[in-house]
Amino acid sequence: MRTHPIARSLRELALCGLILLAPPISAASSDERTAEEMRQGQPANASDLPLDASVDPVSWLRLEINIAARELRVVEQDQIVARYRVAIGSPQWPSVEMSDDISTIIWNPSWIPPDSPWARGAKTAPPGPKNPLGPVKMPIARGVLIHGTNKPASVGQAASHGCFRMLSAEAAQLAWYLQERMSAENDPSLWEQYQHYRYRTVHVPLHQSVPVQIVYHPVEIEQDQLVLYPDIYRKVRNWRSAIETVLLQHNVPGDLPSPSTITTLINGLRKGPVRVSLDDLMKDHIATLH
Repeated sequence: MRTHPIARSLRELALCGLILLAPPISAASSDERTAEEMRQGQPANASDLPLDASVDPVSWLRLEINIAARELRVVEQDQIVARYRVAIGSPQWPSVEMSDDISTIIWNPSWIPPDSPWARGAKTAPPGPKNPLGPVKMPIARGVLIHGTNKPASVGQAASHGCFRMLSAEAAQLAWYLQERMSAENDPSLWEQYQHYRYRTVHVPLHQSVPVQIVYHPVEIEQDQLVLYPDIYRKVRNWRSAIETVLLQHNVPGDLPSPSTITTLINGLRKGPVRVSLDDLMKDHIATLH
């Protein structure tokens, strides 16, 4: 994952190396795998599931989606092992926060227009390249899906009607990754069949559901960095309060960022996500005391 560094005016802070504008996604750290790495060779199969009944399946494998970050994270053993960009709901049709799970994977799905004003008059789309769901969908709840797309340029944008679009190749990789671990249908030949018979829909039940947590967190701490994401749904009433809350949750003094630094960070959001290391925040804080 690529890092998003940032830090008195944006120009000065950038020059002194304290604050930098963040690219959309960071490059994989040593304990994380990219989508490409996840698909190298044959991923581990269902035999890798914990046999001890006392092991919490939620801590073993789960998905997390931060709507504000427009990012889906695969979490194993409480470690983020992969990240994917996703399209989120537009401000008119926002994605919702929820905790639920994926219990079925549907390969080569048809798209059936939902009972919603935006889909009025639309017709069912059969499986195939023109299908808006791409090669696979993973239903969560309330009609919310993780799925591929025939509009790859929309991935990473606030462009959907509430679902989470992925690049189709990455959606297929993720779906197979889950299926191999959570289903008896893990023979590699099945993967080849799903790709070859693109017009045949296949439903695969998972013998263990995959928990999915969907949150809207415009402020996070990741890898010893404070990260801010644009507040696309305008939910943040007070940025200072939001930042202080997250810092305190991680045992970091809430007054660490100076008012001028917070203003700079917020201004930086006009160009996208921003990051600042906690070490640089401390240095800036100490400088203001002298």
